[in-house]
Amino acid sequence: MNRELHPKLVLRRTGSETLDRRRQPFPISDLPTTVRDALHIIHAIGIRYAWVDTLCIVQDEPKDVATMHKVYSNALFTLCSCATTHATTHATTKLLDQREAWTQRTEPCRLGGQWLMTSDMSLNELRLRSPLAERAWTLQEERLSPRMLYVSSNRVYWSCAKGQEMELKPICRQKATPTQRPVYAASDHDTQMPLAQEFLLACYSGTSDLHPYWADIVKSYALRDMTNLSDRLTALSGLAAKYLSASRLDEYLAGLWANNMAEGLGWRVKQSVKIVSNRVDPVVVSPPWPSWSWAVLPLQTEIEMTDKSARSSFFQRVEDGRNENSGARSSAEDAVKRGEHVKEICVFGRMRTLWKPSSRSTDWSAVSVLVDGEERFSFAINPEQNMHTLEPESGRILVYEDRKRGVVSQVDFQRDVGVAWDVREDYFASAQCRALILL
Repeated sequence: MNRELHPKLVLRRTGSETLDRRRQPFPISDLPTTVRDALHIIHAIGIRYAWVDTLCIVQDEPKDVATMHKVYSNALFTLCSCATTHATTHATTKLLDQREAWTQRTEPCRLGGQWLMTSDMSLNELRLRSPLAERAWTLQEERLSPRMLYVSSNRVYWSCAKGQEMELKPICRQKATPTQRPVYAASDHDTQMPLAQEFLLACYSGTSDLHPYWADIVKSYALRDMTNLSDRLTALSGLAAKYLSASRLDEYLAGLWANNMAEGLGWRVKQSVKIVSNRVDPVVVSPPWPSWSWAVLPLQTEIEMTDKSARSSFFQRVEDGRNENSGARSSAEDAVKRGEHVKEICVFGRMRTLWKPSSRSTDWSAVSVLVDGEERFSFAINPEQNMHTLEPESGRILVYEDRKRGVVSQVDFQRDVGVAWDVREDYFASAQCRALILL
């Protein structure tokens, strides 16, 4: 094929069909502007080689994706373009541009009853607002990289285990006036360690309990979007492999961990969700993940996870003998891959129905009242009647039993019951212990 007639072929993602062409030399001018700017930065630093995911990964080869945690963990630093949405496909998107305004001195002024002053974005705020925070595949590159260089439209940020720095720190001139004005406190003084480095440091330091870090990763990941829903767990496999490398006696189970199964099952959605998608993807209709895993939720779903409640002494996961300790007997990558395909688990503990057969269904408005702007529940009309009610808008379920504190649960989907975090101490008092297989 005549390359001169098809100059954009090289911009395609590397796949099995394009791998041979990718191994042939091609000019840097054929690359998108963002990638060219990134290469300019690293060459100016004196670095000869750069890894560009779109070019260096064979996209349709699972083994390449499964080992990405090694690439990020061993990189000298990872460069993140925080102002572009499609850095490797849009040829005209610039990474570097003139930013002269931020080199000037600033001076707060009073207009009416308000102070006007420039506002600077902290690194943590930038990470949350960046288009990268919306993409599922970019989470592991940030959480696994020991050093990060964030390039935004205004300035460059640096973050590593030792701290963080900002380019073009603002210079505020002192105004010679008796008028009282607020003390200038630029947000670039925010020295809180980004969670990106926290997870990596915890893995390297031998922290005994990594689950709180994993819970934070899952919360961020669940909010993100991706093109192929079938990659839901694949795009997280690098982080799971790093977790397992640091905790070899654990077992990965479809996004959850065996040693923290009780805490892992405690996820819940902020509001009940409904699968409505125009994606041409068979997994939307029939998701391959089990109902007990957060991975079954639609993309961009806000979830909560808590470790505030003490684990019941009665709860345990029952192993069926077929599940080996994958982390200790094989590579972390292989163990994670097997764990992604787990369909069912067996748990043992005290179990009871959410409401008793004598419970009567009622309207939410009949028991919900607002007191000083806060929602309260009142059962004064019939305090001896067991009742339950569903709030359709949010998917909350309220269960009331004769003269006892009500229990509020959260439905995950509009057709399924989810989880309750706060139940009274006697809720399971008469419940029997038994085993249950979760599918």
